[in-house]
Amino acid sequence: MMYQIKSFWQQTIKSSLVLIVLFGTLNVFSQFSKTHYIPPVSNSDSQVPQGQSMYISCPSTTPIAFTITKIGGQVISGTTSRDNPFVYNLGSGIDTQMLIKSDDVGSIKHNKGFIIEAEDLVYVTVRLTSTPQNYQAGSIVSKGLAALGTHYRIGAFINTGVASTSDNHYTFATILATENNTTVSFADIKQGVVLINNAAAGSNPGPVVLNRGDSFAIAVKGPTQANKDGLIGASITSDKPIAVNCGSFAGSNGNSSNMDLGMDQIVSAERTG
Repeated sequence: MMYQIKSFWQQTIKSSLVLIVLFGTLNVFSQFSKTHYIPPVSNSDSQVPQGQSMYISCPSTTPIAFTITKIGGQVISGTTSRDNPFVYNLGSGIDTQMLIKSDDVGSIKHNKGFIIEAEDLVYVTVRLTSTPQNYQAGSIVSKGLAALGTHYRIGAFINTGVASTSDNHYTFATILATENNTTVSFADIKQGVVLINNAAAGSNPGPVVLNRGDSFAIAVKGPTQANKDGLIGASITSDKPIAVNCGSFAGSNGNSSNMDLGMDQIVSAERTG
């Protein structure tokens, strides 16, 4: 009897470890790709972006060639290897390839974001800080081609633990189209939300049509009460593959005045179920 119990637990632990390794492996390889679409992010005027850098790395000891296409701009060539990862300085402030400032939220942009194409599998990450003292930091980890899909749900800091919010509490979602004539629609936005630069739309902004390389942002900020968590769970759908970043620039899950940046490139509902 004791042997049977021991055998049962051994099998249970073994099965659990297999599942952990399997999902961990899937997660790693979902970030490991020859092609990466990097949408921009969007920021609050009260959270001034500082340094922004792109990191391209790989486990290969043999250099891997790649190109970085600055959408609407130049193409940069380089190589990366295990011992010599590539670091690209994107600049600082709000007027960079990686940022859609709040004044441009709700407008189609033709010159934001990046497309990275490599001869072999690489990782791509963008890191950035905000405030002159660099009090907050965040990053976007590219999911490669696994990032592309047609149905997404927005995630961000909830901000509901604080009594009141300000311009510093800023939730956004940014979309990058990979094909021409892509129709993007939004739904399930909380009632009472006031969208930046589109207050008249309420919780029902209309669809937007994007061409390949176009990007578009929706965002909310304090002090409107509904804006605290008003975009969380909102639906983004498209009729052609897109890439999506979302999160908070900045916000909080706590009940104090402390804030941080919390954002990432997300995967679609087709992959998460």
